Formats: sequence, C-alpha cells, structure tokens
Amino acid sequence: DYKYVAPVDSIPDHTQFHQIPNFELTSHKGLPFTFDSLKNKIWVVAFYSTNSEFVNEATKQLLQINFKYRHVEDIAILGLTLDSQYDTPEVLADYVEEVEAKSLYPDKWYFLTGDQPEINSLIREGFLIEDSTNIATMWLMDDNGHLRGRYNANFGEEIKKAKEDVALLKKEMDLREE
Repeated sequence: DYKYVAPVDSIPDHTQFHQIPNFELTSHKGLPFTFDSLKNKIWVVAFYSTNSEFVNEATKQLLQINFKYRHVEDIAILGLTLDSQYDTPEVLADYVEEVEAKSLYPDKWYFLTGDQPEINSLIREGFLIEDSTNIATMWLMDDNGHLRGRYNANFGEEIKKAKEDVALLKKEMDLREE
C-alpha cells in the first residue's frame, strides 16, 4: 500500500516536491531543533513512541541505515515522537543511551519531541499523514526538506530500497555541489 514517491535518479530538475514546513522541536539533548538544523542534510525520518511495543523494531530498521551511512556527514536520522507527554527530552536521552549500546552513531541520530499540537501539525501538514495513530513508515527527505520517498518500515525489502534511495539521493546532492 505504500509507494515510493519517485525514482530519485530520474527526476527532472523542474519537478516540484512537497516541502516540509519550518518547525521547532526539542532534541533528546534538550536543545532546540529546527528545520534549519537539517540544512544541507538528507533526512531519514521515522515516527515512534518509546513506550510502544513497536519501537524496538523501528529502531532496528533505522539502525541498519544509521550503520550503513555512519561515516557520511550529510545524512541524518530523525525519530519524531508521537507521544510528547511521555517522550520528554529526559526519557529520550535515556532511550538514546540504551540504543547507543546497539552501535548507534549519536551524531547522526536525533530523537525529537515538543509541543504535541506542533508535532500533530507537522505530521499532518508536513508529512501528509492523516492517521497518526498507525504510522509504520520511514520518510526520505532531500537536503532542501522535500519529501522524496516513503517506505513501510515493517518490511525488509522496503528498508533495502530506502538504503538504495539514500545512496541515489546522496549522488544527486553531490552532483549539484560540483
């Protein structure tokens, strides 16, 4: 049911993509985190709640991408909470500490929380998701904050495709910089 938005390597320059609006959230370090924090970075975004039974599977899938691109500075992994009442910066910091034991590269991964209405707005208007109670997707955003891919995080083939698309998007970004 989830479809890839477009093959990254065959997109004409004039193609218009949906852009994520500016946002202001809080990282697991308790620091402000905005759209500008991701300038010139490719983002892989997943939605989670640390008290959900599915968080470990989502984290496992994202760890694959995190590991593959651990040495690539302009790729970031974002975890955006669905439950800001529970997922405070302190809870997220504890979760990050737990996940770091599984080879998390902390400078690449940002766990974000914030005001629940702003998160809900970002989910609906930014990621175009109507039902935030059942999100099992990963999103690929280019270095300008444009939506470039959507993947079902429950399927290994989708994760493999996401890794390939990150590589293609990185090539596209590098070509623009030349």
